Amino acid sequence: TWFRQMDSIFNVGTVDDLVAQLTDERKAFIGIWDEQLVAVVIVERHDNGCYEGHLMACDVSLEAVAAVGSQLIHDLLDIDLNEAFVWIAEKNLGVRRLCSTIGFLPDGIVMYKGAYRGRVIKWLRYSIQREQILMAQAA
Repeated sequence: TWFRQMDSIFNVGTVDDLVAQLTDERKAFIGIWDEQLVAVVIVERHDNGCYEGHLMACDVSLEAVAAVGSQLIHDLLDIDLNEAFVWIAEKNLGVRRLCSTIGFLPDGIVMYKGAYRGRVIKWLRYSIQREQILMAQAA
């Protein structure tokens, strides 16, 4: 139930809301398949080459998501990526490890939004900068 509550904080969850997102040109939906759809990565473009990522997954290997995430970062770098970021609930250690594997690091920005069982949920922002990626490629 914690994961459902966490997800509901950022997602209204109606079919109409999903359809509206699908037609938003600032968003790209990338499916991850393992004989069936197991995850969707939503990449939202903000101004000045800044991208925000969202992950919806069920029963998918972290390696599969990490491979797609790494490829997305490099594809966006070829377009105009200056920064990419994600918000992760502090309690979600699996996704925090996943993002670190891809190259995202906590940048010190914190948000408190939503609640579960009377406790406010603490969200950590993980980000990756263009310079970090280029330095890693040069190494």
